[in-house]
Amino acid sequence: MKSLLFYILSLSFISATAQWTTNSNGLYTSQKVGINTTSPKASLEIVSTVNGKSLSLYGNNRDIDFYMGHSNYSYGYYLRYAGTKSGNENSLELWTNNLEGTDILSYKIKQTGNISFYQKVGIGTEDTGSHKLAIEGSVGAREVVVEGDGWSDFVFEENYELPSLDSVQSYIAKNGHLKDIPSAKDIKNNGIPLGKMDSKLLQKIEELTLYILELNDNLKKQEKEIESLKIENNNIQNLISKN
Repeated sequence: MKSLLFYILSLSFISATAQWTTNSNGLYTSQKVGINTTSPKASLEIVSTVNGKSLSLYGNNRDIDFYMGHSNYSYGYYLRYAGTKSGNENSLELWTNNLEGTDILSYKIKQTGNISFYQKVGIGTEDTGSHKLAIEGSVGAREVVVEGDGWSDFVFEENYELPSLDSVQSYIAKNGHLKDIPSAKDIKNNGIPLGKMDSKLLQKIEELTLYILELNDNLKKQEKEIESLKIENNNIQNLISKN
């Protein structure tokens, strides 16, 4: 009796779901599957009956997409396993689909473990301003390398016009800081661009070096003149003593 009842229930299930197939490994189908929807758009789609949000699973020959967002796919998030294509390695990617229907890649984790961020990143803050990375708090590092060009060795070129010390003194008296160096107010409002600032500080150090070298040359000339005057004075003293 029990076997007969199971057989009847099995026939009813298979008849109601003719697209499903069973074998020794389990139950499978080549059709799309929907929960709370009669027209699934993905291999598996679960739609909320309250707010129309959707959870979907896509699959193709290369990628697998896990979608979370609105059921009409007007906006949401894709967690994608990207298979190999054109020599690229497998990766796990997070994509966002904005209200304009544009897919935006946020970050990618490669098989090597390397993580690449493609949008602005905020740590401790959501306001990144114009920066690719904004951190609210301190940063600890053993070494920071700032890449750039336009270093200040031009100061040592022959055609460089070294400002006179009088003009430097006049500028400081008028502005309260060195020329080409931002003021305290500028730093407070805009921060410090490290690469550019290091270049400007080096320029001032190199200019200061030239001033010191010039003063050293003048000092040597004065020492020679003093020595010459000493010899001349001794000669005069010898002539006076003989008379």
